[in-house]
Parts: sequence; C-alpha cells; structure tokens
Amino acid sequence: MSLIILSPATIAQVTGGIWVNLLRDKLSISGLSVVVDLVKEGDLVFITTPRQWGRQVPNTFSKLDAILAKRPAAIVATPEQAKHTTAPTLIVENTRLALERIALAARDASRAERVLITGTQGKTGCKLLLGELISKQTVPVYYSRSSANLDVPVLLSLGNLSDEHRICLVEAAVSDRGVGTRRSQLIRPHICVFTNANPCHLGTHGGLENVIVDKADAVSGLQANGTIIINRESFFYPQLRAAISQRRPDSRCYTYGRESRCDARLIASRFENGKWNIEADILGERYRYQLGLFHSHAPASTLGALLAVGLLGLDIDQAVHDAVQFRSSYKSTGRRFTLRHPDGDFVFYDQHYSNNEYALLSAVDDLSNTTSVGKKIAVIGGFNDHVRFAKGAYVRVARSLARSDLDAVYTFGKNIHPMRQLLNHTRLHQGHFDSTHEVADALVSILKSGDVLLLKAQGAAGFVKVSEAILKAFPIVPAAAQ
Repeated sequence: MSLIILSPATIAQVTGGIWVNLLRDKLSISGLSVVVDLVKEGDLVFITTPRQWGRQVPNTFSKLDAILAKRPAAIVATPEQAKHTTAPTLIVENTRLALERIALAARDASRAERVLITGTQGKTGCKLLLGELISKQTVPVYYSRSSANLDVPVLLSLGNLSDEHRICLVEAAVSDRGVGTRRSQLIRPHICVFTNANPCHLGTHGGLENVIVDKADAVSGLQANGTIIINRESFFYPQLRAAISQRRPDSRCYTYGRESRCDARLIASRFENGKWNIEADILGERYRYQLGLFHSHAPASTLGALLAVGLLGLDIDQAVHDAVQFRSSYKSTGRRFTLRHPDGDFVFYDQHYSNNEYALLSAVDDLSNTTSVGKKIAVIGGFNDHVRFAKGAYVRVARSLARSDLDAVYTFGKNIHPMRQLLNHTRLHQGHFDSTHEVADALVSILKSGDVLLLKAQGAAGFVKVSEAILKAFPIVPAAAQ
C-alpha cells in the first residue's frame, strides 16, 4: 500500500493543525477523502460542513460512525467536532482550508508531471484513455476514474499523490468566469490539453466571446515554457489559439485533428466489426491501429491522448497497440448495453448524464455504428444552458434530427419547446413527456427486439431514474453471450 507524499508531521505543519488521539507512533495515510461513500481504509477523511465547504455540501460529522466503520487512518475536524470523538484526529480551524493547504503542499513536493485536461466535452474520456495508456507502460500515474473536475476533486487529485507517481492527470471544468484561472493556478500543470471549445454553457459564461476568454484562462497556471495540446477541430479553435498565445507566448502549442498541419493527424478511418481501423500521423511517424470504441468522434478525438503520450516521452508504438483494449464505462462518456427483451435483444445507449447541442448530435452520429434491425429511438431532454442561449441550439438540433436516420424522437421537459415545435411537423416526433415516470413507463412498453434506444438528457432532469428503470426491466446480456 503506497502512502501519500506528505507525512503526518508535514500535514500538521502546513495546516497549523494538532494531532490528537493517535493510537500508535506512526500514522500511515494512504489517501484523502471527503465523500462518505468513497472513504477507504487508511484514508485521511475531511469532515465537511455547509458553512466551511458551501451550501450544497452536507454536514458529514453526523455520519462519523459510518466513516469510522470503514477504518480510516484519521479524520480532519474542527475543535468543536473533535470534542465528540476519540478517533485519531487532526484538529484545524477550517477543514476546507486544510484540504487546500495539504493539496498544494503535496503538489509542490511531488516530482510528478502534471497534465491539466479541459474542454467543453471529452475531458473525462481523454483522461481515462490517457491514464490507461500510461499505466500499461508501467509508469506510475495518478488520475481519478470519474470526472472529478471541480475545486474539491482537483484538490483531492493533488493531495492523493504519492512519492511513486511520475505523472498526474487532472481534469478541470471551466464553466464560468474566473474558474479556469483558479483551477489552473491550483494545478500548475506542465501540459494543458484542450479537448474542444464549443459554444455551450453560454449562460454561465455570459456569451460567446466569454467562452473563449474563460477557456483560455486554463493556461494561466502553466509552467514556464510549458506544453499545450489543442483539438484543431474545435468550433472556436482560431480564437482559442490566439487567446492562449496572447496569455502564454512562451509555451509550445501542438494540435490534433484531420488537417494536414496537425501534429497528430487522422489520415483515414473505417468502422468495421465493432472496431475502428485507423491510420494516423503522430509527431511525424505513421501508425496503423485499431480502437475498440464505437463513438463517431473517436478516431480524431483520441489523437489528443496519443499525442500527449508522445509529448510525455512515452512509447507511442505501445500506446496505439494498447488503445484497442480501452473501454470507458463512466457515465459521462456514455454507456452502451445490450439488453434482453422477451422477444430478443436490443441496444440501450445511455447518455443521461449531460446534454448540449454538440454532445447530442455526436451521440446521434454514434448510432450509425450500431446495427439495428428495429427502430432507432431517441429520448431527448433539455440542455444545460440559459434559455436565452439555448433556443437557437434547439432549432439547429431539430433541423439536424429531421435529416438523421432516427425513426422516432420523444422530447422531455418544458425548456425543449422550440425543438418540439419544429419536430411536430416531421414524422419523427412520437410524443412528449413531462415526468421521468412517464418516460420510463412508456419506454418499457414501446421497446422491441432489434431496437436501439438513445437516452440523452441533463443529469439534473432526473433521467437516472429512467436509466435505472430500463436496466431493471431488461437484464444486461453478458458480452460473451452477444
């Protein structure tokens, strides 16, 4: 079991805290955790309160018994909280501030090369792929297996570094003003990867121009003469590249995509027998390899991770060989199941976690790589954006859906009205729902053998309940039986 890079003595020093109730001379801390359900044996667990951590964060001191049952190394608590436990405890005035101080001290003590990964979409998929490719080269790498892209998860990624880690991958969401600067300064990366920059989340950014400014701020903490990787196919690529160059003219910028000027260039791709056959030029070398992903964007988008492998000084030949084995089962990247219907099997493409114009159209494109002898059905919820900016996106999406090979579209929620109006005049629109119970009940009765179902919505819409209802009604067919 590897231990975090900071010793208990150093942790007390950087936080100004005091250790009490220690049961042995040497305290072994193997990780940091905040969420009760994710606590592991040997962790240092930070007790949270809404006052110190934010209104949406629960008071976890009330769950102390559940925490201690998981045998953590110790907890971090305030003086008042520490009065009520005999568990090994680091007493600090502010547990949230203690986490930040520990994370930054660990960052500065670590020899790991840090890679910040950001973008409108594709952050988690890029991080998971890059993490797996690095791991297969037996290089110690730290990365979270979930999205983990907000302030506290970013701090946990840094604080969990051990002395063994040589690379640290940190995903950073940049969905508002000032957020890119703050998270970049926390991470202080050696490499920044921009998976894309598209006109989404305009409400929080405050308009199109601000999207570029806010995304480019992610390089503010980049190390001197650092490296930047950009998806050249991003909607805002020229503007983003200019904004980044203005902020960090000392950096070296690499690009990936289909254009001849890209440092990692997709030459050809063909989807066949459930795999992509790809030919690409990466840093001047020609590679032929396969990807076991079905996503339509995969041949071009995965070049970002392969380019990062090369720029980290690792073996691209081994990486392209290993890429065929990669599968992502994390919810934000979309999960595809083959489910057993009484009359035969059907495919469920579960994309209920997030939704916007570009992600939706990309998911619809993915269906072209899924064989169907029945109907292709999509259930679509609203976008995560202010209604003032989303209206135009709904109109554009409706027009694109009308040209797609979908057989049926069902809409959900009030905000989606502009799309619903346009689709009402097409053969596609088969119904509208205002509650997740209605959606679940209808789908269970509608779905037939040979169908393909796409579920695409924001997580906040409660579509996880729809996903759970479908998976409960129809058992998953094991891969070996497909």
